[in-house]
Amino acid sequence: MEQAAEQSWWKQWGKVVLLVGAILLLAIMMYFAKRTYSYYEQIRTGTVDFSQFEHGATTNLTNAEEVKNPNLAYVNNFVDDPSIGPADAKLTIVAFEDFQCPNCGEVFLAEKQMLSQYGSQIRFVYRDFPITDLHEHAQAAAEAGQCANDQRKFWPYHDMLFQHQEQLDVTYLKQYAQQLGLNTDQFDNCLDSGKYTEEVKADFADGLRAGVGGTPTFFFNGNKLAGVITYAGFQKIINYFQNN
Repeated sequence: MEQAAEQSWWKQWGKVVLLVGAILLLAIMMYFAKRTYSYYEQIRTGTVDFSQFEHGATTNLTNAEEVKNPNLAYVNNFVDDPSIGPADAKLTIVAFEDFQCPNCGEVFLAEKQMLSQYGSQIRFVYRDFPITDLHEHAQAAAEAGQCANDQRKFWPYHDMLFQHQEQLDVTYLKQYAQQLGLNTDQFDNCLDSGKYTEEVKADFADGLRAGVGGTPTFFFNGNKLAGVITYAGFQKIINYFQNN
């Protein structure tokens, strides 16, 4: 009887330990969830502590050898990638994005507004990071963007893809080229041949080496911020770099 009582005591004690453990685990999960949400909101609103940014981490091609962080060599490898703005701009923004990514679609309008306001003062570089495990048309869309770039139509084509994220199979990719007045024979041959398959994969590999884990991920003069940023957020970041 004494042994049974002892077993019952241990069973009750075990339940208490499990309950306390579950409560502690839940508290830890809530803590990290709150921190993640807080950081996400800081990125969206541009209230991240920019004082931690390195001003010396330039991404101007002419000064690439001066970059402090070795990972930035992979950020800077954008010679063949589409860009807007002067090469000697005080601030270079390198964006790793995926045409089928919902978060990239969300940030698209903020980017358009930002480029309309600051396009002559900053350099904005688009690099491909198609997450093919999640987005079946992302690789083809990225290659199509490069084919449009061959005809100096990348940015109109870029906008078209983000405005039609639900329709990115090859048939639509070719239709968009036609609608934008591209040479369709040249475009179709480029896309069908896989001309830019390896270049898109190289962008993706550069992103991985630079620490990109998802899209969109931005590098402001080499300083990484991942997630959706609002227009107000872009404004605060740009003003910070312009004034420091």
